[in-house]
Order: sequence, then C-alpha cells, then structure tokens
Amino acid sequence: DGLGIVVINEGTLFKFEAEMKVRQSIMENCRLHGVISLPAGAFMPYTMSKMSILIFEKRKVDTADQMVFFYEIENPGYTMDRKRELREESQIPELLQCWKERKNLEEQWKISLQSGEQRNQWENPVPQVWEQEHCWFADRATIRKNDYNFTVGRYKPWSEEMKKEEESPLQMLRQLEA
Repeated sequence: DGLGIVVINEGTLFKFEAEMKVRQSIMENCRLHGVISLPAGAFMPYTMSKMSILIFEKRKVDTADQMVFFYEIENPGYTMDRKRELREESQIPELLQCWKERKNLEEQWKISLQSGEQRNQWENPVPQVWEQEHCWFADRATIRKNDYNFTVGRYKPWSEEMKKEEESPLQMLRQLEA
C-alpha cells in the first residue's frame, strides 16, 4: 500500500487499447484520488505535450459512488514558452487549497447534484450550479461508463455560455438520426 503520484501524457487518459487497460486497472485495483490537468507546455523544453498528474493509492475501493477529484490548471504561474517568465498570478495556491478541502468540496458537489442535476456535453451528471471554476468531481460509476476516461474536461460542468452556444454530441446525433 502506498500513495502514487504519476505525471502522464494526457493522451493516455482517453486512448483505447493498452491505455484503457491501464486506466481500468488503476480504477479497479486502486483508489484514484485525483486527476490534475496541466496546460500544454508545462514541461517545456522537454515536451510541449499536455500532461496530467494522477494521484492514487494501492487500495481496493469500497463503493461505486466514491468520487474522484478533477482540477484543471490553466495558469501555473509562468509563461508557456522557453523563457519561463514568472507571472504574478498562479493557480497553484488555489489548487493546493482545493486539494486540502476536497472532502468538503466533494460533499458540496453531492449536495449540488441532489439540488439540481443536468448533463454536460458528454452526458455526464453535473450540478446545475457549481461555484468552483477549476475543480469538480465524478463518481467511479460515471468514469466506468466513460470507458475509464480520466480526461478532466470529460466531467467538467457546463458554463452558461456553453449551454447556449453548443449542443452535446448526443443531442447532435439524435438530430442527425431524426
């Protein structure tokens, strides 16, 4: 038993075949605590690829409704070019605070879902109102239904602008079928 923190190419979070088997193994044999998405170029000059951090523990999970914490970093506090100039603002303190308060945030997420659930563009359950801009949750059953996809955006709540401007892929398929 132990805590694992792994930096992984984001493509591994959604590809099929071997990658899916790895994600399934993590989900079924470990307790996936969180997925943190980093912006493309966060590891420049080594790679421009978009990377994510998986935080998991080698421990069997009890229930399908246990939640996974997702966080999307857009501003790590430095520029995404070779200069790596520091910026005054950074999301890192917010990420650390959300991680520290994740149990309370998870309870708020569950309460918000009970108060009013809707579906995001991937047809996953999200609250109608969610105040946190960069963090959200998904339960293990939802992740299973999404072929063990660990991509942060897959479980992200809709924004009001997105709801008005975009339709979900399922809605578009239904329109094509009709």
